[in-house]
Amino acid sequence: MVGIVLSLRIPAAGAQTQDERSPLDYDPNAPLFTFQDEVPTRRAGHFRFSPSATLATGYDSNVLATDRDASQDSINVAQGLVSFTNLSDRRPDGTHPDNWGLTGLGFVRARRFIETPAANTNEYGLGLNLQATLSTRDQLFGQVAAQRRFESRTEIETPNNIPVSDYNEFRANVAEEHDFGRLTTRATVGAVRLDYADPTQEYRDIWSYRGELRGAYQLHSDSSLLAIGYYDRDDFTVPTVRVDSATTTGALFGAHYAIPEVVDFELSGGPFRRRYAGDRGELAGISIRGTVTWQATRLMTVRAQVTRDDEATVVAGVLGKVRTNVALQVDHSYSPRVSLYARLRAIFDDYDSIHRTDETYTAEAGINVLITRYYILSASYDYGSRSSVFEPYRFKRHVAGLSLTRRF
Repeated sequence: MVGIVLSLRIPAAGAQTQDERSPLDYDPNAPLFTFQDEVPTRRAGHFRFSPSATLATGYDSNVLATDRDASQDSINVAQGLVSFTNLSDRRPDGTHPDNWGLTGLGFVRARRFIETPAANTNEYGLGLNLQATLSTRDQLFGQVAAQRRFESRTEIETPNNIPVSDYNEFRANVAEEHDFGRLTTRATVGAVRLDYADPTQEYRDIWSYRGELRGAYQLHSDSSLLAIGYYDRDDFTVPTVRVDSATTTGALFGAHYAIPEVVDFELSGGPFRRRYAGDRGELAGISIRGTVTWQATRLMTVRAQVTRDDEATVVAGVLGKVRTNVALQVDHSYSPRVSLYARLRAIFDDYDSIHRTDETYTAEAGINVLITRYYILSASYDYGSRSSVFEPYRFKRHVAGLSLTRRF
């Protein structure tokens, strides 16, 4: 999560995040600041564009996130980004049909280190989101994205035998939601393709497929019961002794409770079973999904999230793991032009077959200042650490940075 570059995300127009995540990664816990009334836009035909450019500089205490021979260095980042949305045509009476909407985001980014040029990276990507109203009871959601990325050194699956692990990612998702009255269903199908650039990582090339059916039955105006069934398929292009394809089936049951503009709470859990190809065994356990958003005051929002799911892994002797992710975030609008945020995250990677659990902790705090309508200044501090029985995976890392964004 450590890093220092300012970027926009599609789901919340004008929202921004500071770290190594891609602008196309839809993380609901990313630090937010909108300044919506001040966002300059340009119009071209039926679309409105919001371009921006960012320059950032900072200090990284452990560029390669390792416990041995930590490399300290300064870092500079340059990024160009443009987000866009369609403008619905007006009816003769002046109203909007609002039967479909398209948003998109494209970016390019370059990261440069002074003393560690082997860790330099170039990234780029494009993503599109579509939302369409098919009828009074049916809605359709779609997403496609393609990007060139690198694996964060703070992610435990990132190889430590090469300075940078670049990869190409392609993903697509389609969801259809139907309202039966008290019962609302959503069916989702999606696919992700990862292609790794380094020849030593080609065995990790993978297709991932997912299908999910979610049902929510409304008990009262503020509460619902939930039932979710899903099927996942991890299909490695070149199975080896270290990795192999697998299928996961699971079901979750829970509840959703919401008071508009006060609190939104959802928690579900249930069993899953991951079966490996070639009769290489299986992994079973309990999945958990939980989120809560609390509007503590008109100016402060508190978000908490917990997830527990199975995942593929390249750790030798293990074909799968269970990852538990716990996150807490606070966003505060100090004034119309100043926003503050703080974020904590704990990740537990449980490799049951070898009786090993690695723990990763990250913390982040920062301030965003709208200097003028066109300029945003941001300062941040990030901390990351991991404890593991395997020494190469241990690390502590501090990153402090300052960035300036110009919106056009």
